[in-house]
Amino acid sequence: MRIIITITAVLLLFAAVNAQDVVISEINYNSAITFDPEDWIEFYNNTIFTIDLSDWEFKDSNDSNTFVFPIHTFLDAGEFLVLVRDSSDFSALFPEIANYIGMIDFKLSNGGELVRLYDNTGAIVDSLTYDDVAPWPTLPDGHGPTLEKKAPNLDGWDPASWHAVSGTNGTPGQEGWLGIAAELIPGAVAENFCLMPCYPNPFNPATMIIFHLPGASDISLNVFDTQGRQVSALTNGWHAQGIYQVSFDASNLSSGIYIARLTIGDFNQSQKLLLVR
Repeated sequence: MRIIITITAVLLLFAAVNAQDVVISEINYNSAITFDPEDWIEFYNNTIFTIDLSDWEFKDSNDSNTFVFPIHTFLDAGEFLVLVRDSSDFSALFPEIANYIGMIDFKLSNGGELVRLYDNTGAIVDSLTYDDVAPWPTLPDGHGPTLEKKAPNLDGWDPASWHAVSGTNGTPGQEGWLGIAAELIPGAVAENFCLMPCYPNPFNPATMIIFHLPGASDISLNVFDTQGRQVSALTNGWHAQGIYQVSFDASNLSSGIYIARLTIGDFNQSQKLLLVR
């Protein structure tokens, strides 16, 4: 039994990396004067496997500006890692965040530029060119908020895939995917925790998801593809008692099966969704 477990762990650890398996999820390229942790960039493991980042490379638009990830740098499934320019400045302002490495010996451009992540074979894993002018969010350009991806599977090159983390100085090393406000159905009474079948299903391009909360709860309702990668953060956080409905818009996704998963503490329930173009 011990040998089987070891082999399984190795297979998980060294699973082949594909596009969107590790994504650039948040960028702090121009801090506010009153809150300056220096530049940082966040990566998210969008798989169910631990990934070895040893000898991976992060670059901006200049090939000579390269950060090489240290040996034995591992990123667990569904976890974040922050690459910082100045660890002292970063830790002083984010003392609760431990999942960071650095330091980068080059700055990110305040005027927007290409950023790239390569694996240890030199293959591109993720890249995008951000900007500080519309249609890109402009608040991350020195006003405090950071530039954050709305969901991991969205196209990073599309400005609509990003938003400014307003009211904060970013969410480095932790989940901050933008959620959609769930609508409370007036007068409806929930008796049990429950994720109802969506309607319509099959659907194109949107479907309605309904969930029941018999008591006030901290919940997470997200959608995943069949590889276990999160494609949408529907609604997360504290919700009062009641029955809620929220629309899942899959306009940016391809046809196929997706999984809606409701998590409330130790309770979780899933429903299959079929997107047909």
